[in-house]
Amino acid sequence: MIDLFASYATTRDLLPDQGSITWVGIAETEALVELLGNPTREISGATMDDVCATAMDLSGEEAIVLVSQHGGWTVLFEPTPFCGSDPRAFQQFSAHSAALNVSWTVNHDVWVTYASGGQIVARFDPLDLAAVQPKSGAVWLRELPVTSSQLAADWMAACLALGEHLSGIGLDANWLRAGHRGVVVRRSPVVNTAVSHLDLDDDELAAAQQDPRVAAVIAEPTEDKLPLITELIARIAVSSANLPGHVLVDRAFQLITTDPDHRGDTPEMRAQLRAWSNDLVRQANAAFESSEANGSGHVLPGHETAHGRLLLQGAAVETLIRALANDDPAYVAYKTASQAQATHPNTANGDAGRLRALLLAAHHIYEQG
Repeated sequence: MIDLFASYATTRDLLPDQGSITWVGIAETEALVELLGNPTREISGATMDDVCATAMDLSGEEAIVLVSQHGGWTVLFEPTPFCGSDPRAFQQFSAHSAALNVSWTVNHDVWVTYASGGQIVARFDPLDLAAVQPKSGAVWLRELPVTSSQLAADWMAACLALGEHLSGIGLDANWLRAGHRGVVVRRSPVVNTAVSHLDLDDDELAAAQQDPRVAAVIAEPTEDKLPLITELIARIAVSSANLPGHVLVDRAFQLITTDPDHRGDTPEMRAQLRAWSNDLVRQANAAFESSEANGSGHVLPGHETAHGRLLLQGAAVETLIRALANDDPAYVAYKTASQAQATHPNTANGDAGRLRALLLAAHHIYEQG
């Protein structure tokens, strides 16, 4: 597998800045395309560059996919939107086999998903394997023929190597430049509807439905709910880290709940929060140096030690900083949720499940945008 990983060392440079690749253990390409939408026209001999260019001219209700079938597997490439990575479509892809997807954006957000028998086995950021969902996916990760070090060093090469290992299809430079079948589809309702409850396990779904606000978000994750999503995520982070009452927290939430166009002192607020975060990290290092763990371990976040609790509080402050970013609201909500995971939300009280649901909602809105 090392040679396979090494063979993809320069492939990232040949790929577009954003895209989605799905390997599906099915040879019936028509059935797969129809899961994405109603085919309206085809482009024979289409290259990856061709479909990327065509995508720029499509309406919001259309998408284009590059389809290539080899043996018992099919490879799909989508420039945007990423219909194939939608949880419900992806689970249908894998209903009678297995499927692997890697999706990446111009903002360097990366998601890898593996499903088998219609169930999501693992969904993760290759640079944050500890946050794999569902948690049982950690077992699958440990059994991968690519290592965590390879994923961290070059996630694209590792994912392409894994895709070839599963399917036998090598997406080398020749494949990327070759002509394949391009299909324009009118996007299926299965892709456009709300976040799939199937992507939440039973405990996560129950936790989300305990809070009417979160339940309303996942039932209909729309752009107008983004301010609420970001606020709820930030409140979970502050609560999870037991961040003590502070005037900066109160002021931060005042700004978070204010229309972004009327946040006059946001840069100053972010600077003050950054200084507080840095101070918490310094306190955590000092607490570690004076603890019995010094010399026998690392400064790690967690509720069990003084330095660990300080790092969790620092992560909560970083979440507030993310929530106040001046960027696309869907991207802000998504990145805020990703940062909030570093506060180790409690599974027993449902915070972890609610955060997971809100992250999925933000990710759904972001991809649909």
